[in-house]
Amino acid sequence: MLRTHLLFFSFLSILMISCDALYTKDDYIQAFSDFVNESSEKANTYTEEDWKSADKKFDHYINADYQRFKTNLNPLDERALAELRNAYVYLRVNAKYKKTE
Repeated sequence: MLRTHLLFFSFLSILMISCDALYTKDDYIQAFSDFVNESSEKANTYTEEDWKSADKKFDHYINADYQRFKTNLNPLDERALAELRNAYVYLRVNAKYKKTE
């Protein structure tokens, strides 16, 4: 029984590591872009809960994922990420402004 558990957890660990290695810098930039585009398309229908969820994803993209890939980013990547950050912040500010109207 113990051996089965050890084999299972070993397999699970290997699987998680291999999947993690498949997430590249380009995947990160594309996922962040897709996220900002989706937020832009749905911004007018987002509830406060939707924005809270989106803000958590945004935080992950600009912190955890950025830290993971920052040594591999070239100036064009940095510019694209800055534009994505600015686009999301613009959406978020507009959403807060419309809420107060």
